[in-house]
Amino acid sequence: MGADDSTGMPDEYPKHTVKVDSFWMDEHEVTNREFAAFVAATGYVTTAEKPITKEELMANMPPGSPEPDSSMLAAGALVFTPPDHAVPFNDVSQWWSFVPGASWKHPEGPGSDLTNRDDQPVTQVSWLDAVAF
Repeated sequence: MGADDSTGMPDEYPKHTVKVDSFWMDEHEVTNREFAAFVAATGYVTTAEKPITKEELMANMPPGSPEPDSSMLAAGALVFTPPDHAVPFNDVSQWWSFVPGASWKHPEGPGSDLTNRDDQPVTQVSWLDAVAF
């Protein structure tokens, strides 16, 4: 794990061997239909559907990180936005964008929905959402 060339981030050095313990996977992915039934039964609100405070965000950022623009505190999620040209692999912002309003019900953001996606795997859920499910 880690990097052995100049493309790595500072916390990826030195390259080293790791062992991943076994872990459990569900027998199938959770579909949008199943997740919708869970939300309807419990009233659960996902991480992506909740705005975040500046204090919450900064508590999860590396020390010295700049304060975010207030638009980054809106409810939303990261959406894969494939570039139309070659980009460096050490900057995820080249292919992931924060989209206000993106959530499991609106996977690509406002204007997208789950039409014809009932049996597809749910997306835009966090670890906390998966545990709640």
